[in-house]
Amino acid sequence: MNQTGPRPLATGLRPNVKGNLLNTLFALKNNGLEESSLKSISDKLRHIGRYTDLNNPEAVKEFIANKNGKRSYKHSLVKAYDYYVKANDLQWKKPKYHPKKGLPRPPTTEQVKQLIAGASKKYAPIFKFMSETGASPIEVSIMNESSFDFERNTVYIEGRKGHADRIVPIKTELSALMKLYFVKYDTFPRNVIISGKFRKYRDLLSTKLKNKSLRNIRLYDLRHYFGI
Repeated sequence: MNQTGPRPLATGLRPNVKGNLLNTLFALKNNGLEESSLKSISDKLRHIGRYTDLNNPEAVKEFIANKNGKRSYKHSLVKAYDYYVKANDLQWKKPKYHPKKGLPRPPTTEQVKQLIAGASKKYAPIFKFMSETGASPIEVSIMNESSFDFERNTVYIEGRKGHADRIVPIKTELSALMKLYFVKYDTFPRNVIISGKFRKYRDLLSTKLKNKSLRNIRLYDLRHYFGI
C-alpha cells in the first residue's frame, strides 16, 4: 500500500451491496439499536465499501488489516462489518483487534469547573448535570422534565448500554438549575449534538487557556468524575 492509502472504487457501492447494507441496518434497528449507533455502523460500512467489496469478507479483512489506524479503530470496523456478515448470511473468520484498555482518567474538579464555565448558557447546565449524576450522553438525551422530581430533588435515569435504571438524588442548586433549563429549552438535545458541543467548547477553552491537556477530556469522562 502506498503512502496515500487505497483509492476509492470508481463505481462506489453496487446495487446489491446497497440492498445488503439496508438489510443490515433494518435488522439492527428491529433489534433495538439506538439511532446514533446505527449511524456510526452505517458510516463505517460505507467507508469500507468505498474501497472494497462488502460482499467479499476476505477482501474486507485485508482492507482492515492494511489500514492505518489504532487497534481500537480496526476493532470498531470489524464489529461493524460483523453485523453486515450476520445480517446477509455471509461467512468469515472474524479478526481480533482487541483495543488496549487503560484505567479511566477522570478530570479534576478544577477542570470540570472550567469546562462548565466555558460552555454556553444552554450546555453548561447539561455538563454540570452529567458531572453530578454520572448520566451518560445517551441517557441524558432520552430524559425529559417528567424524569425529575423537583420536590424530592431526585432524577430517574433510564439506563442505556448495559447500565441499570436508577434514581439519583441531586443537590437543591442542581434541581433548581434543571427546572429553569426546562422552562427555557423544553427538552435535551440528542446525544450526538451534546457530544459535538462538548468538544467544541472544550477545544475553544483549551486554546483560550493554552492548556492542551483539556483536549484529552471526553464527555464520557464526566461520568468517571462522578464515580470518584
